[in-house]
Amino acid sequence: MLSSTRAQAPHRLVVVGAGAAGTMVVIHAAEEAVRRRRPVRITLVDPGPRTGAGVAFATDDPRHLLNVPAGNMSCLPDRPGHFVDWLVRNRDASATARSFVPRRHYGDYLAATSAAAVDRAGGLVTYRRLHTRATACAWHGDRARLTLADGDRLTADSVVLATGPLTARSPWASPELRASKRFVSDPWAPDALAGPLADDADVLLVGSGLTAVDVAMTLARPGRTIHLLSRHGLLPRAHAVAPLPPVPPAEPLEGLPLRPLRAAVLRHIRQVTRVHGDWRPAVDGLRPLTARLWGALGEEQRAQFLRTDRPRWNVLRHRMAPETAEAVTRLRTARRLRVHVGDAAETRIDPDALTVTPEGSAPVRVGWVVDCSGPGLRPAESDDPLLTCLLSSGLALPGPLGMGFAATPGGQLRSRDGYRSLWTLGAHRRGELWETTAVPEIRQQAADIARSILCAARTESAPAVGAETPVVVASPPSSRVRHRTGCTVWLTGLPSAGKSSVARELATRLRAEGHRVEVLDGDETRSHLSAGLGFSREDRDTHVRRIGMVAEVLARNGVIVLVPVIAPYRANRESVRLRHDLARIPYLEIHVAAPVEVCSVRDVKGLYARQAAGALQGLTGVDDPYEAPERPDLRLHTHREPVSVSADGVHLMLTERGLI
Repeated sequence: MLSSTRAQAPHRLVVVGAGAAGTMVVIHAAEEAVRRRRPVRITLVDPGPRTGAGVAFATDDPRHLLNVPAGNMSCLPDRPGHFVDWLVRNRDASATARSFVPRRHYGDYLAATSAAAVDRAGGLVTYRRLHTRATACAWHGDRARLTLADGDRLTADSVVLATGPLTARSPWASPELRASKRFVSDPWAPDALAGPLADDADVLLVGSGLTAVDVAMTLARPGRTIHLLSRHGLLPRAHAVAPLPPVPPAEPLEGLPLRPLRAAVLRHIRQVTRVHGDWRPAVDGLRPLTARLWGALGEEQRAQFLRTDRPRWNVLRHRMAPETAEAVTRLRTARRLRVHVGDAAETRIDPDALTVTPEGSAPVRVGWVVDCSGPGLRPAESDDPLLTCLLSSGLALPGPLGMGFAATPGGQLRSRDGYRSLWTLGAHRRGELWETTAVPEIRQQAADIARSILCAARTESAPAVGAETPVVVASPPSSRVRHRTGCTVWLTGLPSAGKSSVARELATRLRAEGHRVEVLDGDETRSHLSAGLGFSREDRDTHVRRIGMVAEVLARNGVIVLVPVIAPYRANRESVRLRHDLARIPYLEIHVAAPVEVCSVRDVKGLYARQAAGALQGLTGVDDPYEAPERPDLRLHTHREPVSVSADGVHLMLTERGLI
């Protein structure tokens, strides 16, 4: 055995990319380190000067506003008002959840929150920021070795790739145009717009999305005409000044092929518009479903969506701040902003001007052409040496349609020969999730990755100063201890949702693999552990707390504890999670999300029939509340998949988190 004087070695985490995604990983890793009392050494690698800014929030132009209200921009999923509170204290005392504030404020907020999280962690977190670029990555055993542009090398236990959207390659532009000093290939590069800002010549922006709108705001001035050219000529729509809450679709959409899915979405939007007078709640109501709808489409249908539906979706989904929309309207009314439809069919380059002829339109003579066509989608087309290295070495694989990288649902990169502690989030998950670049998605992915990394981090020992380093001989795989720390998996859901069925299926599989497993079934525990308790809120709370205590004790002693118990109240479930967190025991909350309409048909125990007949009162989900988890570790749709598939999903999560 190792001496008790040996300290737990810190987990070495390298985060590549210091924009929003990378900075959120740092924030959540620091918080997770405190929660689990696990030391971690975080290195943040990025050549940019400002932590938290990246491309999206590095702009200093006050006319560049967030495209989302401040109330939706907290980097902490469990503290939705965090960003607004910071704004009021540090930038704008009048800010509210509905405010659209300058984007630079958000980068400052992330940097401040990151510094505060590291500071709160005290000695548990060691942090350093390297202003350089990672150019290569290799794996040696269970350690990563990263090569930096300055020649240094880093060794890491885990690596998170958070380099953000890819730089556009301007495939539409001719080589002659790309070589012209009057062509700007990346408007977000440092000083990229210095040329057009120095004169009053007209400008052509290729693209008409949010990037083009921002560039137009920067370059607009009296006497200058700004031309926007895109294949569809669609501008982003505006956010409502007084937004309505999201309205989910009334009919089921998941599993539909693209054509009927498109028709169902249009019906949903039309119906919501008729009822509420606004299409926005309908589109917002689709947001929780988007990743699953995308994932259910085959590659051919996804490609068709990109060709035919993407432009319309983007302008409805990714909107302008109301103030920005008003400025755009003023420019268009004054004829200082003109929109053209088509491709750039021909370009003539003169010493002091560029003439671009859109297909079927008159030539447009301008002093500058700026590529605002949006980020690249395919890492294989990127000139980033790190991405090239990961793909060529097989440490990473392209995602669907070559977009982003292939990854597990938890963000762990798939490699040619399995998995390593190499993770990604945000734009690099576009191929599998499609909508994955907004703050609500990124903050949850960052929290999940931090939890997975530190939950799976091995408890290593560092020799005390002057101590002899022990020689460790690994046992053959068949004789190793299969599970050491234990964990609790709580399956919550309505009666007859399938909680116990999934738990039994999973328990059988885990036991066959050699794990110690206990199932704390709700009915059995009520008969013994909670005999005499009724179904009032107080009695339900007591019942859940008792089960939580037993589960934590079992898990503390190396048992995988499966708890298929309704636990209808969110606060009660959170108290069980807190108990496990304080004991540093892994805890997973699984929402078995079969709807009440399905559960009442199954009615395994006859509860719904008794309630309908008036013989039973207080049935959860019918005449007694059920508070569904907002952010469970996993959501199972047992009404659309066999029990074995649901059990596979939980098994995969346990594997990804290093719990089995």
